Amino acid sequence: MRDTRPEQLFVKLYMKAGCHLCEDAEAELDRLQARYPHVLERIDINACADLTRRYGERIPVMVVHGREYAAPLHRTIIETALKEAAAHQSDSRSGLRASTSNGPSSPGVK
Repeated sequence: MRDTRPEQLFVKLYMKAGCHLCEDAEAELDRLQARYPHVLERIDINACADLTRRYGERIPVMVVHGREYAAPLHRTIIETALKEAAAHQSDSRSGLRASTSNGPSSPGVK
């Protein structure tokens, strides 16, 4: 029986305590959890001087499927990012299934 559950996405959210934009982005990701299952890794930029230098006032910064999205992270940006990553992941899984199926991948191939 084939597993039809959607594969989870991995999302990183660079943030810091007391950042209302970070809290808004986190709430939006929670709201979208059912539609776009994902594992959310919250990263406090204050825990590392390099992260503080890199992201500073740009937070929140979200990374989905290797693509970085910086503040402001409006609802539509977050949802579009998850939708595109889910579609890409689905396409990748379909290609993997096709390439690992039994038999030739094209006519005339033995």
